[in-house]
Amino acid sequence: MAIIFALITFLGWGVGEFLSAIASRKLGSIKAFFWIFLLSLPLASLYLPFVQLPTDMQMLYLAFFIQFIHMIGNLTYFKGLEEGNASLVNPIAGTFGVIIVLLSFIFFKEHIIAIQGIGILLSLLGVLIVIFPWTSLTSITLKSINHDKGIPFAVITSVLWGISFTFIKIPAIHIGWFWAYFPLILLSPLSYFYAKSKKVKIRISGLSILPFLIIPAILITLGNFTYNLGVMEGYVSIVAPIASSSPVIFVILARLFLNDKLTKQQGIGIICTLVGIVILGLA
Repeated sequence: MAIIFALITFLGWGVGEFLSAIASRKLGSIKAFFWIFLLSLPLASLYLPFVQLPTDMQMLYLAFFIQFIHMIGNLTYFKGLEEGNASLVNPIAGTFGVIIVLLSFIFFKEHIIAIQGIGILLSLLGVLIVIFPWTSLTSITLKSINHDKGIPFAVITSVLWGISFTFIKIPAIHIGWFWAYFPLILLSPLSYFYAKSKKVKIRISGLSILPFLIIPAILITLGNFTYNLGVMEGYVSIVAPIASSSPVIFVILARLFLNDKLTKQQGIGIICTLVGIVILGLA
C-alpha cells in the first residue's frame, strides 16, 4: 500500500505543482501560495469528522514545528517559480528525495542499497550541472550560481522539504497521518501577514485564474495526505523518492505548455537529475 500511496502523491504533486507555476506567474508567488493553501483548508477540513482529536500534544506541537519548516519551503518554492525557469526550479527542488534518503539512513537506520546510491549521485550531479555553467567550473562564485534567479530558491526549498518530509514520520506514527499534515494547512494563512509586510494585495480579480488555484489545492492536498499515509505504511526512503519523482511530470508539462527555454547544459542536467530521481523511485 505504501507504494500505491506514493504513486498517488507522484501524480498529485506533478500536475498540481505545474498548475501552481502558472498561478505564480499570473499572480505572483505570495498571492498564489496564499490562495492555493487557503482553498486547501476547507478541503482538508472535510475529513475532520472522521478523526479523533490527538491526545499526544507534544507530537502535535512537533508536527506544527515541522510543518512550519515545510511552509517556509513552500514560500521559497513559489518564489522560485515566479522568478526563474520552472523547468529548472522544479527538478532542483525535487531533489529533496535525496536528502530524505540520506536523513532516513542516518536517523531511522533505513538501509541504502547500491542502486539508491547511484540515484543519489545522479541527482546531485544533475543539480550541479544545472547550477554551474561550464565556463564557471574553474572559478565558482555566487554570481555563477545565480545565472537563473530561481535556482537559489529551489536549493533552499529542497533542503527544507527534505527535512520536513523526513521527520514528519515521527508525529504521523503517534497522532496519525491527518494530524501530522493538517498543521501545514492551518499555518499557511499566516502568509497573509507576510504579504502585507511586502505590500502585496492578495485580492484577485476575474474567474479565469480560479482553475489554477482550485485544482492545485485539490491535487497538492491529496498528494500530501497520501504521502503521510505512505510513510506510516512503509519506509520513508521508499515512499519519498517515488513521490519526489513528480518533476518528471512537471518538466514534460512545462515544456509542452509553458515553453520554458533551456540551454543544452541545463537540459543535460535536468535529464541527469530526473533519471536519478526515477532510479530512487524504482529502487
